[in-house]
Amino acid sequence: MDSDAAARGLAALRAVAGPGRDLELAAAMQAAFYRDGKSLSEVSTYADIAVAHGLDAQDVVAHLSDPQVAELARREQDELAEAGTHSYPMLLLRRGDGFVQVGGPTSSASQLRAHIDAA
Repeated sequence: MDSDAAARGLAALRAVAGPGRDLELAAAMQAAFYRDGKSLSEVSTYADIAVAHGLDAQDVVAHLSDPQVAELARREQDELAEAGTHSYPMLLLRRGDGFVQVGGPTSSASQLRAHIDAA
């Protein structure tokens, strides 16, 4: 998976959707990739996600090539790297002072709960 393309894709979807829909859109990207076998490097994937979630697909596609969206995605990736995240998927908890890693692809439910409680 091209993490840069996925980061730009999520940033573009969020830019159009507005606040409060991050998890919904990230889950849609995960489903597109893992369940549906779609590439997160393809513009059509984000257009499909947009339509499925009531967003303007053309607006999302335009945001994919917006330099400000690309810069936002890069800054967010840098922030995640500083938190120690170097592989995906990864479950992070946002705290006032940044992110805390609470799980990854092999984490059990009990491990997740323990890490969340400790954070």
